[in-house]
Amino acid sequence: MSLLSLMAVVFAFTFAGILVAIFALMGVFLYVGYSRLEEILGHLENCQAIQQRKFLMHVGPWGTVMLTASIAGIMTFPGVYLHHGGVSQADLDAFPSTLKRKLILLHIVNIALVVAGVLVGGAMAVCWNYVKKGGL
Repeated sequence: MSLLSLMAVVFAFTFAGILVAIFALMGVFLYVGYSRLEEILGHLENCQAIQQRKFLMHVGPWGTVMLTASIAGIMTFPGVYLHHGGVSQADLDAFPSTLKRKLILLHIVNIALVVAGVLVGGAMAVCWNYVKKGGL
C-alpha cells in the first residue's frame, strides 16, 4: 500500500467520523427542539423571521431540527435579520443568556463540521483520483 493510498484511507475514515458527528449534532438539535422549543418560541414572539418558520415544528422530527437550527443561526448572526426587521432587538436582549450561548455553540459546531467535511471530502477525492491514475 502506497503512502498516497494510505492517506486516502485516513481521509475516508476522518470523513466518516465527521459524518457521524454531524448526525450526532442533529440529534442534539432534535433534543433541544423537543425539550426547549416552546420556551425558545415564547421568548421570540415578536420575531417575524422565526414566526414565519414556526410551521416547521409540526412537520415532524426533521422540521424540529430545521427550526431549532434556524433559530440557532439567527441567534449567531442576527445582524442581517436586524437590518431587515425580521428580528426584534428587545426579544434578543431578553433571551436567556445560557440558552443563547448553547444555541450559538451548536451553530458554530455545525458550521465547523460542514467546513471540515468539505475540506476532508475534497482532499479524499483528490487522493483517490490520483491513486486511481497510478500515482505514487
